[in-house]
Amino acid sequence: MNEIIRNDILDVLKQAVVLVKKGDSESVKSLSNRTIHNASTFQDSHSITWAVLIYSLAKIMESNIGNKTAKWIKFRDKIISLLEKMTSSLKHKDYTSYEYAQKTALDVISKYDKKYSLYVRWILEKAKIKKATRIYEHGISLGRVAELLGVSKYEIMDYLGATKIHEKQSGVKEPSSRLKIANKLFRRDDKNE
Repeated sequence: MNEIIRNDILDVLKQAVVLVKKGDSESVKSLSNRTIHNASTFQDSHSITWAVLIYSLAKIMESNIGNKTAKWIKFRDKIISLLEKMTSSLKHKDYTSYEYAQKTALDVISKYDKKYSLYVRWILEKAKIKKATRIYEHGISLGRVAELLGVSKYEIMDYLGATKIHEKQSGVKEPSSRLKIANKLFRRDDKNE
């Protein structure tokens, strides 16, 4: 693992532990965006997987604000324990333990509730697609982004079409603006005839 990526993920992990303990889902969600720069620059799976994990965790936290059930507390404590394990593993450059804890955390998230697991899986998939578009915004090709995240180009293109990111990126103007420009270009000046 690249040292820059390791240090950035380590820093985000430390913050995530504190924020999950506080129950601050908005701040947890914003942490996932920090890893996008590394994902787009280095195109590494560690940053991408971490961004998906933390974003999914934030979404689960949002829907459980104020939840004091034993099941939620057990889930939260398990996630905190796994985040601490990932932090310790990365600190000691034990990548095997880090990846195992990361995979376990993803499993815990996806199995949080039998009824909820479908929604969580949906979150994980949508998070991948959302993160794919953010990476695409950084200039990485659509094919490479799809390959990195394990999603289809069509899913990314569908999301891009709905969000109009591709138009913002390429500077495409609204149809009315384009029509005005075309009219100016092809306007005939009656004085010159």
